[in-house]
Amino acid sequence: MGIHPHRPGFLEVSMHHFNPLWTIEVRGEVDATSAWLLTEPLMAATEGAAGHVVLDLSEVTFFGSHGLLVVLDAHHRATRRGVTLVVVCNRGVSRLFEVTGVAGTLCHDMVRV
Repeated sequence: MGIHPHRPGFLEVSMHHFNPLWTIEVRGEVDATSAWLLTEPLMAATEGAAGHVVLDLSEVTFFGSHGLLVVLDAHHRATRRGVTLVVVCNRGVSRLFEVTGVAGTLCHDMVRV
């Protein structure tokens, strides 16, 4: 599911699933105007038949607090449903998790690239 072509200021989200593994790949800027585009794929994956969800943020060029809220919501939903959520992120995204104090919540589910 491509949302926008990749260019500065836009967000591209693609989702692939091969039960029980779902992958959601994100590229571009996750900010107040685009974070909501992650909600539907994350809800589908964490509320569906998935046993494992990989959220790949390694190609994200900007990740703001709205994106952080979406990821935390998905993490809590996955935990309640017994779904493993693994977050793959670059140094910029992982730094936001560390600065905001949520790295401890996501640390066992976070992979830095």
